[in-house]
Amino acid sequence: MERFVTSHGCSLQAFNLETTTDRDFAEFFGLAKEFKTFDRQAEIYGCHLFTAVFWGISYAGNAEDKDKMEAEFARHIDAQPSLIRQRVRDFLYYTAYNPDPKVMAGNELGLRTHFKLLFPESYTFGKNDPVFQGFSTAK
Repeated sequence: MERFVTSHGCSLQAFNLETTTDRDFAEFFGLAKEFKTFDRQAEIYGCHLFTAVFWGISYAGNAEDKDKMEAEFARHIDAQPSLIRQRVRDFLYYTAYNPDPKVMAGNELGLRTHFKLLFPESYTFGKNDPVFQGFSTAK
């Protein structure tokens, strides 16, 4: 994974919103479009993406700081072209995926309740995304 990421001019270091530039976000998020299937490389990329975003939000401090952090990550995601925006959200959403519909319903409710900016109402997991079409909740 390190070789794949660095060959595209990126780094696996966690994002620090104070020092990471818009270009850094665009380059790292842009890697999402390189995947054609959900293979081991894609899964590892998704884990790194998840860690960068959710770790940053979870350890931001108080609720107000967490809201600001989520808003900033959402702003960076929203700034991407539609394919990358969808794919990045799919990678983040996938971390809550569970084949059991009851479990998945609870996980989805949690994501949509706690991360409304990252997963707006208009977002649909796997929508027109061949990488995530094999998952039962993908449309």
